[in-house]
Amino acid sequence: MLDRCKDIANRAGLDETKWDLKTFRSTYATRMLRAGFDVRTVQHWMGHRSLETTMRYLAVASQSVCCRPSS
Repeated sequence: MLDRCKDIANRAGLDETKWDLKTFRSTYATRMLRAGFDVRTVQHWMGHRSLETTMRYLAVASQSVCCRPSS
């Protein structure tokens, strides 16, 4: 999995020193929630035992969607 993530990051032009698997997972979970996935689905895909853990991503996703300045 790590090799696959490194490959994706390299193709995207990301500096390997500025990301790790935790960042990759966090981004994935937040994007799933922004895309409208159910919190329980995200919980399952992320392998979280506790819904509270997944809810942290929901707070980030909601904040970034709800609090953007209007254009």
